[in-house]
Amino acid sequence: MSNLKRVLICLLCLALCLSVFSACAKPTEDPAAEEPDASETTDDAQQGEEEVVFTEEDWRKPVATLGDHTLDSITLSYYYWTSYSSFLNYYGGTVQQILDLYTPLNQQMYSETMTWEDYFISDALMAFKQYCTLNDLAEAEGFELSETARNTLANAEEELQGIADSMGYESVEDYLIGNYGPYADLESYLDYIHDQFVVREYTSQINTKFTFTDEEVEAYYDEHAEEYAANGIEKLDINMAKLRYIVVMATDQTDENYEFIDEKFNKMLDEWETWEDKSEEGFMAFGEKWSEEGFAQDYLEAVAPGTMNFSYFDDWCFDEPREQGDTRNYFMESGNYFFYYVGETDDVYWRSQASYDMSYDAFTSYMLEEINKYEYQDYVENIIIAQVEDLYTDQLTEEDIAAAIVEEE
Repeated sequence: MSNLKRVLICLLCLALCLSVFSACAKPTEDPAAEEPDASETTDDAQQGEEEVVFTEEDWRKPVATLGDHTLDSITLSYYYWTSYSSFLNYYGGTVQQILDLYTPLNQQMYSETMTWEDYFISDALMAFKQYCTLNDLAEAEGFELSETARNTLANAEEELQGIADSMGYESVEDYLIGNYGPYADLESYLDYIHDQFVVREYTSQINTKFTFTDEEVEAYYDEHAEEYAANGIEKLDINMAKLRYIVVMATDQTDENYEFIDEKFNKMLDEWETWEDKSEEGFMAFGEKWSEEGFAQDYLEAVAPGTMNFSYFDDWCFDEPREQGDTRNYFMESGNYFFYYVGETDDVYWRSQASYDMSYDAFTSYMLEEINKYEYQDYVENIIIAQVEDLYTDQLTEEDIAAAIVEEE
C-alpha cells in the first residue's frame, strides 16, 4: 500500500480525532452552537424536486470565514465527505443501525431539528475552524512537516492518478469531480491535503505538552467510572497487546475477487511455514517480500480487549499462554489478515483510555480557546452539497454487512 493511500485512509479518521463535536466520539450530542438551519442548506435536487443547477460562481461563494480565512462549497465538500467517511469507518458494519445508506442524508433526521446532512455540515465547519487555527499556530511557531510528509506530498499527484485509474476514472480531475462535486480541482484538493498533514503532525506535537500523573489518571477514571463501565472499559489489569500484520485487501466484494486473494493469501501462508526467521524482524522482512505481490504490512502498538470488534480475536490475542511469534489468520470483508503477536505493552487499557480522554479534554479546551480568538461568520444559505456518484446505489447488501467479519475456522 502506497504512503499516500495510507495517509488518505488516515485522513478519513482525522476528523474523528480532532473535531470537538465529532460525529464518532459523541454521536448523540446535539452541537446546537454550530447547527445550520436545515431549510437553508437543503439542495432541492436532492429532495426529488426540479433540479437546481449551480454555477461555478455559486460554488465559490463564501460559506464561512474565520479571520482572514474563507471557505467555499468546493473545499467544504472535502471536509464534509471526510467527516462522513470517518463516521462510516468508525462504526463499520454496524453503521446501518444508525444511518440508512440508501437514503439521502438530508432526508434522515439526526435530531428533531437537524438532518444528518446538517450534522455533517456542522462537523465540517468545526473542522474548518480547527484546521485554519492549527495551521496558523504552526506557521507562527515555525513548524515544519516531517521529511516523510513532504515526500508524500511531492508524489501526491502521481499517487492520486493511480487511485483514479484503479477506480475507473480517466483522470484525477474526473475522480475529484465524481467524489466531491463539479468544481473540485487538484490544486484545492492538494491544499486541503497539505493542511491536514500539518494538522496531524502539529497536533501530535501539541499533545506531548499534556502530561498527567498516575494519580491524576486514576482519579479521572474513578470520576467517570460508570461511563467507562457502560462502554466496557473496566478497571482490570490486563495489559494491551502489540501486533504486526500482513494483509491483502479486497478490491471489490465479488466472489471472483475473494477467490483471487484467497489463493494469494494461502500461498503466502504456505511460504511462512518454511520461512526460517520467525522473529519480529523476520516477520517484517517476510511482509516486505510479499509487498511485491500486492500485500501490505502494519504495526498495532496498543490493542486492547474489545477494540477489534470481534470477540474471537480477543480469545486468541489475550489468551494467557500467548507468546511472541504466535500467528493467526482472519478473513474479513476488507481483506485477508495474517497477525503476528509481538508481546504485551507496559500499560493497561483503562489507564490508557483515561489518559487519552484527559488529553482529549485538554486539547479540546485549548482549541476552543484559540478558535475564539478569531472572528467567525458562516453563510449557510450559500452551502451546496453535491452527492457522491452512486452513493445511494452502490452499497453493500444487508447480508454483506452481516457477514463483514468472518473468522477462518
